[in-house]
Amino acid sequence: MNVINWTNGIQRCCHLKLENLLEEVMALKSLFESFSCHHIYRTQNQKADQESKIGLRLATGEWKISEVHGGRVTEISHNPLF
Repeated sequence: MNVINWTNGIQRCCHLKLENLLEEVMALKSLFESFSCHHIYRTQNQKADQESKIGLRLATGEWKISEVHGGRVTEISHNPLF
């Protein structure tokens, strides 16, 4: 939850080792037209576990975005090797 709060500007990161990583995250975040992230509470932990496993299967540099528009989900993937 702390990382989400740091990313959303709700809290200030006080961990010197993480500040450089957070700066990178904020720089990347600024490249997007819109960006959101939120904490998933333990009552919904099964979904978080599924999402983290999907993320682990992605290759380095690969990304996948799911967009929801009016109940319709569109997935966009990118692999820099192809």
